[in-house]
Amino acid sequence: MYAEIIDFKNRLSVNDYYNQIYEGNDNIALDDLITANATVDAFIASRYCVPVTDQRSLPLLKSWTLTLAEELAWCRTSADSVPESVTNRVKNIRQILQNVADGKMQLSAKERHDSTNGAIIVDCNTPIMTRDNLNGY
Repeated sequence: MYAEIIDFKNRLSVNDYYNQIYEGNDNIALDDLITANATVDAFIASRYCVPVTDQRSLPLLKSWTLTLAEELAWCRTSADSVPESVTNRVKNIRQILQNVADGKMQLSAKERHDSTNGAIIVDCNTPIMTRDNLNGY
């Protein structure tokens, strides 16, 4: 995972939001982090091998994951809506993730290599059932 519970607690520590939202239940907070992490991976998996482990990309991925998890946390509250500042940050992160997926932004990570562009060489016996051998059947 790109972020840990302690990172999430620190992100939501302003005005003690973490304890107000999760009431000490780290398992629910972990579910939100896992969902946010999966969202990040879903965007970038078309271009990069996930999970990304390159140390130069991890700070970005951690921040993006925490922002997406923060939105999930706010959705658990009885507030009428997610704060506008959180909504704006999430919107920006989703646009950045889409840019990564589209190749408009690059991470310092190992790119995915699909085998669909290569050739397959098969070494086997000479075919017996060919068009010429089966002519007339």
